[in-house]
Amino acid sequence: MYAMDIVTKDPNELRGFIAKKGAPADYSLTPGLGNLPLKGGGLLRWRGNPVSMVCFDRGGGSTLFLFVMKRSSLKDAPRQEPPKAQLELIDGLMTASWTQGEDTYVLAGPSEEGFANKYLR
Repeated sequence: MYAMDIVTKDPNELRGFIAKKGAPADYSLTPGLGNLPLKGGGLLRWRGNPVSMVCFDRGGGSTLFLFVMKRSSLKDAPRQEPPKAQLELIDGLMTASWTQGEDTYVLAGPSEEGFANKYLR
């Protein structure tokens, strides 16, 4: 899948690392994501644009990936905000995408019953 550049449980350490790399570090977490233990994260590039990757421990050895990029980097950014994110099953992973403020988010993880209610509220 994706490799973390930094392994940490400290959200401030992760935000500092991401900010130094030039990716969005002022992202907002839904209450459901905010309650999950942080594993770490890193920086990715998509079409030349920096993307923050925030990794959460979903339990059972499974990871949830949150990707954050500036809305201005996307031609057709989703307009919904959580909990009305766009949900789609892609290659066996449940994804949710939404825009909040200046950032666009994509959450990806194993498909499970109540995915939206659990992580987007």
